[in-house]
Amino acid sequence: MSDWPKFSDIRDWVVLLIALYGAVLSSFNFWQARRKENRILKMSISTMIATFSSGDLGESFAKIEAVNFGQRTITVTNLALELPSKQRLFSRKGSSIVGMPDTPLPIALADGHIAYLLIPYKDIASSLLNHGIKKTTLKPLAIASTGEIYRGEPWKFDSREWQS
Repeated sequence: MSDWPKFSDIRDWVVLLIALYGAVLSSFNFWQARRKENRILKMSISTMIATFSSGDLGESFAKIEAVNFGQRTITVTNLALELPSKQRLFSRKGSSIVGMPDTPLPIALADGHIAYLLIPYKDIASSLLNHGIKKTTLKPLAIASTGEIYRGEPWKFDSREWQS
C-alpha cells in the first residue's frame, strides 16, 4: 500500500495545475484587452486599371488603401506615398475615375472600414521625374488626427516606364 500516492501529494498537483491554468487564462485575457485598446490601421497599395464596356483599357492608378482592423475608431486626415528620404507625395486632385471618387478626408474609420486614394501612375512618374528620381521605393502612408503615422509595405516604382 505504500506505493500509492498520498492524498496531500495529489492535492498539491491539482492545486498547481489549477494555478497554472488560471495564470495562462489571465495572461490571455490581458493580451486580448490590450489588443482591443490598440489602434490597428493596415496600409496597402495596389494597381487599378480603368476598363470600359468596349473592352478598352484606361489609365493605370495606384490605389492607396487604409483599413481599420482595430476596435477603436481612427480618424485619417491624409493618405500619401512616402519616399525613402521621408518626403511625401500627396494627391491634390480627386480621382479621375467616374463613379469612384476618393474617400473624402478627414474621415473616421470604425472597425473594418476602408479609406482609399487613387493616384494616376503618370502623375506619380511626373512628380518623381521633376525631382530627378527615376527609380525608387514608395510606401503607402496614412496620417491620423492623433499624429500617428501608419506605413505599409514598400512598393517599387520606375518613373521611366510611365513618363508621357
